[in-house]
Amino acid sequence: MMREAELKDAPEMRRFFTLADGVFVAVLVAVFIAVVVLGTYNYQEAAKTETAKREAEAVMAWLESQAALRDNPDYPIAACGPALETASLLPPTWEACRAYLLSQPEFRDARNPFSEGPLSVADACVPGKSALRGALVFEKFVPAPDGSQAPPTTPPMPPGELLSKHLSIRVSICNRDAEPVFVGQVDF
Repeated sequence: MMREAELKDAPEMRRFFTLADGVFVAVLVAVFIAVVVLGTYNYQEAAKTETAKREAEAVMAWLESQAALRDNPDYPIAACGPALETASLLPPTWEACRAYLLSQPEFRDARNPFSEGPLSVADACVPGKSALRGALVFEKFVPAPDGSQAPPTTPPMPPGELLSKHLSIRVSICNRDAEPVFVGQVDF
């Protein structure tokens, strides 16, 4: 009799692993898998953006290296200079210089990391337009007049922009969402 009374007063025995425990573990595993998958995807997209930035920096380095040389009347790249106003009757244009620049082996063989196609150039980044991902954007930096409260402007570099004078060029890329990422500014 005593034995039955002891069993009645003893705490009820439960199973070690219940259905609620199984659901909790399944949710944790699903969250862990989602974090790994999304983290890997975001890392790969960020790496593509960084690759596009490195390509834009290489373009800027080329422009900067050529900037000082353009003042020479014997500058060999007719599409990009010389920068002297009196050097020729037909001054070079940005369109011709950009075409020459992108035809150089270091840029001709470069790839847009998002599309795996050749480097592309856009007038501006348009958020949501996936065709612009990884595109280079060249803008003409126009400082405000002295004493003006207006900020400097950066319109897209027009194809017919004359290169008879030095210009300040802002270089950006379009990221995975086709939003602009400022890379730098170079005097050319």
